[in-house]
Amino acid sequence: MRNVAILTALLGLAAVAAAEPPHGIAHIAIDYHYTSFHQNALSYSLEWKDGAYRLGTRAIDPAAVEALIAALTDLKPTDRPLQCTSHTDDYPEFRVTLGKDSWTPKIEIGSSSNCHLNVPWNITRDGKRYVQFSGAAGRAVRALLVSIDPDNWKRGPDTADASTSGPVPEEQIWLDEYIQGNKDTSAASVCARELETSTQAKDFFGAPLEVKRLTLYCDLVKSADCSAPVARAEFAWAGANATVELPCSGGKLAFTKELEQARDFVASKPVRMAVKFAGKQGVRLWPAWGAWRLEGPSEQVPRLEFTPGKAVIEARSVGAHGPAARAFWKSLGLDTRKLSKGNETEASLDFAGKRVK
Repeated sequence: MRNVAILTALLGLAAVAAAEPPHGIAHIAIDYHYTSFHQNALSYSLEWKDGAYRLGTRAIDPAAVEALIAALTDLKPTDRPLQCTSHTDDYPEFRVTLGKDSWTPKIEIGSSSNCHLNVPWNITRDGKRYVQFSGAAGRAVRALLVSIDPDNWKRGPDTADASTSGPVPEEQIWLDEYIQGNKDTSAASVCARELETSTQAKDFFGAPLEVKRLTLYCDLVKSADCSAPVARAEFAWAGANATVELPCSGGKLAFTKELEQARDFVASKPVRMAVKFAGKQGVRLWPAWGAWRLEGPSEQVPRLEFTPGKAVIEARSVGAHGPAARAFWKSLGLDTRKLSKGNETEASLDFAGKRVK
């Protein structure tokens, strides 16, 4: 009789234990929104009842919830939600709230990124913000959604996860921004001050700089955990309104080989002549798809393009050439009548401004 009583008591304890939700999470809300050439919205609300999570009257395996909790690893503290963009036309948004009831969340998981696995995932746990780059949370969220609504989620439901043709060239996350005059101590401000005050930057660019704007970002294709941020800075460089990108981590700048080659491009005669003849209207200099471009107002100086690794500058005028464009070609000793084809004038030049045969 004594053994029977003990067994009955243990079974009773097991029944009580089974009645308790995992990690004290009795309520789960999931909201999904998608915007592209079409729109989609799906929402689910799970409640713990009679030893299982239930969507209405249907029981949901709690193992999928346990797997989601277990996936919240490799978390990095953050002061704001982060978002990654790899392409346009696809805008997904996931919001998962786990708590003991509908009004006191214990864990919040979200993403509005269209990069691989919708990384990064933003996680708030016990009031503290974190970010995850591994994508484990995303896999677990999708597995939970499959267990809840297999008819939709085994087939997608949408294709927002880095849906580009071929390899993804960039997966960018905006981290911070500095505007000229800011006096805070943010990471972007520290990088801007380093550009303006360091001897290394002054020697590299040939003069002290005044940074107008600096955006700090990372590219997950090159830095999977976002540990190697890049500064995109705007300032005047050798007479051009330049946008320059260079690594800046912890306020320390890195001058890459590509940037050193860009410096040679900026010092070349074609660039110097373009700056000279553009006058007050000025020229812009910026990196574009692996090359550097310098361009003035329409029908002014030709557009110049330089690809690092090649000692050749491609110069091109389009349309009715204004006096600045004609002065540019003349300063290099080139006859536009021999270079023009229809509405365009093109030439391949070396850094001394001589035409490359």
